[in-house]
Amino acid sequence: MKIKRFIILFSIILIISLSINMASAANLVDDSNELNERIIENINQNSDSSSNVLIKTTDNQDSKILNLELDEIDEEPSIESILKSSNAENKHLRDFEIKTANSENNYLKDSEPISSENEDDSSYDSINKSFIINPDNLTSYFDDKGVLKAEYSGSILVFEGNFEEKGILTIDKNKTRITGINSTFHNTVFSLTGSEIILANLEFVLDKSFPNNHNAGLYIGWDNITVYNITMNYTSPTDVNAIGIYSEDNVGLNLINNTINFIGHADYEGYNYGIMLNYCYDAYVYGNSITADLPLREVDWGYGIYGGVWMDKVSAFAAGECDNLIFTDNKVYSTINHGVYATTRYPTLSSVLIYACNNATISNNDIKIDDFNTQKGEINYLYGLDLYRLDDVRIVNNTIEIFTIGGGTRMGTAYPIQVTGPANNIKIAYNNIKSFSFGPNIGIYSENYYGSTKLDIISNFINITGKAGTDFWSLVAGIEVQDSDDK
Repeated sequence: MKIKRFIILFSIILIISLSINMASAANLVDDSNELNERIIENINQNSDSSSNVLIKTTDNQDSKILNLELDEIDEEPSIESILKSSNAENKHLRDFEIKTANSENNYLKDSEPISSENEDDSSYDSINKSFIINPDNLTSYFDDKGVLKAEYSGSILVFEGNFEEKGILTIDKNKTRITGINSTFHNTVFSLTGSEIILANLEFVLDKSFPNNHNAGLYIGWDNITVYNITMNYTSPTDVNAIGIYSEDNVGLNLINNTINFIGHADYEGYNYGIMLNYCYDAYVYGNSITADLPLREVDWGYGIYGGVWMDKVSAFAAGECDNLIFTDNKVYSTINHGVYATTRYPTLSSVLIYACNNATISNNDIKIDDFNTQKGEINYLYGLDLYRLDDVRIVNNTIEIFTIGGGTRMGTAYPIQVTGPANNIKIAYNNIKSFSFGPNIGIYSENYYGSTKLDIISNFINITGKAGTDFWSLVAGIEVQDSDDK
């Protein structure tokens, strides 16, 4: 009888113990699922209504992958369709999937980061685990130089709160993903130097120069990086180098649905660009809104046509040596805040500058310049889409408009499209072009001083107003081409 009572008592204790453990495990799973849903809901809310970045899965204790349903590329692209395709003809499109975790340790909020100090390093794996970072625990994840610690390589970093004057945060770990929940970065900038990084849903407010970050609010220095749905409001100091987003020497960049509001004050010295791409192959720039308030600056012709994209000191969007660039469905609006005017000066703005980008596609963009700073009788040189030294380029279905009361007899320009040779197999078709100035004005202009141009100009709508005269340079025309091979 004693043995039976002992067995019964032991069974009751065991059942109670198991019940407590199961309840504890359930709570942990519920907490993990709650945070998982919170992250997904936030990213979806910050995405365009046409773009379901993440799709919730049903809750279970197994590892879950958020599979992305794709739209066809020929429809209005969603973030998923843009990033998913990886066929050889569209190298700019990248796979995009986010994995959720399979244990209670996958989502950690306001807790100490996991350390392998007392564990076997081989058993620790941060890949696809999520960590919420706030201003108080930032140094737990980044070292004293602002570099992401190795144990968070490949993880999902969720920033919460206001990060003020935190300097440069460097992400050099591959496949790391960064997003934000109610976060703002005041004079806190990022350097992305690992491959396959995704940065999304962050807001920047900047009013300093960042010479140690390649003069950029966001620097991109490696392959297959995606920047999605960020907002950057950048007012640069006077006469310094300042760039909103600067990307160089990489393959497979994706800039998608970002908003860049850039005010530049490089009135006499320095460079100002809303976005600058340099040697970025297979870059895909889609659905961005770029607003740039810039000074007019003279172009540096010290090396002739071979001075590179930097020969223009100001631009809303500039790309140099970026073969296979696709620049589509973007809105680029430029205004003028300063200019040095004289008959011997050439104060210039090229709003969208494309230099030596072979096999580029520029389509479905809305490009506009309004110059209310230049007064009547003052001379300015404005170019909506300015192209140099390139082959096999398609310029299709864009709307390009320029308005200024600047210009004078034989002086000034307000050209929606300019092509400077050598340039071969340039197709300009189905664009809506409009310009108004008080100087010489041409809708589509090609220049062959440095080399011949071969253009196909097809079915464009052109509306040009300017001041014509008897002088050789005082031409107002819809189209001026300088080579007999043009069609």
